[in-house]
Amino acid sequence: MRKPQSLYTFLLDSCPELKRDPNRISMQVVDGNLVARHGENLGFEMRYRVNILVLGLTEHIHSVLLPVMIWIRTNQIDLLQNYEKADNALAFEVDILDRSTYDLSIELPLTEAVDVSRHPNGVYRMTERGEPPQCGMEGAEGLALLPEDIVLIVNDYGEIRLHPDGSVMTKDPNAPV
Repeated sequence: MRKPQSLYTFLLDSCPELKRDPNRISMQVVDGNLVARHGENLGFEMRYRVNILVLGLTEHIHSVLLPVMIWIRTNQIDLLQNYEKADNALAFEVDILDRSTYDLSIELPLTEAVDVSRHPNGVYRMTERGEPPQCGMEGAEGLALLPEDIVLIVNDYGEIRLHPDGSVMTKDPNAPV
């Protein structure tokens, strides 16, 4: 599981208060499910919730929430693209300890897909699948991901190439109209 560690590292690098005292943040993975289907493909998906606990925070809550949102844009973008998921996916609680100190708990669902292939020699190779590039979203280096065209595979009829504005650029002549 790479996403919890990636988020943890990103938060430490992004939040000065946590960078000064990394012992004030802890993370726990809960409610994990392994999703797989019977078939030739041995790949699977891990679905789980990660709980982030920040103790004794004296900076504004936004100093932690903003880095979480930035991390999500690169590492779990579906939480922001799907309205049903977005409405309930990110939860937080705050315990106010005094006028300037509080504990913050954040919970969010994460998924990680693993592709598995079997080589002729019987060895299995597992590869963690990354997040798909998102048209118009900023990447990790701040580069806008705007492909020249988007390829969609349509059933068994071939492919349709779509321009980012949605117009059809080319169409397989064997595809039904």
